[in-house]
Amino acid sequence: MSSNNIDSIFNEIAGMIIQYYRLEEKLSLEDVTKKMNKPVSRQAIFKYENNLARMKNDVFEDICHALNKDPEVIYQEIDNYTKLKKVINNLKKINIDLIDNNINIDQALDLCSEEFKKLKNSGFKFSDSAIGKQLYDELEEQYDNINYKSNKEIDKLYDFLKYYNNENNIQSQNELLFSKNKDILTESDWNIINAIIEQRKKEIDKELGED
Repeated sequence: MSSNNIDSIFNEIAGMIIQYYRLEEKLSLEDVTKKMNKPVSRQAIFKYENNLARMKNDVFEDICHALNKDPEVIYQEIDNYTKLKKVINNLKKINIDLIDNNINIDQALDLCSEEFKKLKNSGFKFSDSAIGKQLYDELEEQYDNINYKSNKEIDKLYDFLKYYNNENNIQSQNELLFSKNKDILTESDWNIINAIIEQRKKEIDKELGED
């Protein structure tokens, strides 16, 4: 790897993941610096984790080794979440353009659909990790902000199920939804939810031209 600074969004996600694995290993900032081949200050590690400074590739790899992680594996994880973060940032821009009346609600929804298609086609895989959930919440917030301004009946539930569920998930989002509300939902409710999701699947596939 070269020693050039890594991409800005990539750097932000890298910082989140470094912090995640450092805390998982129960290491302090000082512990990490002591384990590095070419130590940087603990203040530098803090800045990297909080996206206050840009890392060089060689520094990032050194930190990964200090955390007992394979840099290549971590690179793949960061690359995956970077795809999602770019879509989140694009949805933020769509929201701003909508507020500033640069686009109307129909254009905003069309742009959202394009972003979801790009994410789907990028090979993005959602994982049920703390970072995955945090980014998922950010995405849902941005989508909700746009969807809230629409008078159309848009079922966002399946939109998220469509693009963020995959075979590697422990539970599908609809199973998780039912599990969280099992005290108030009956088996009949569960069947109705599944029926709604299946109907929305057909509508989304039709919209995306996947018939």
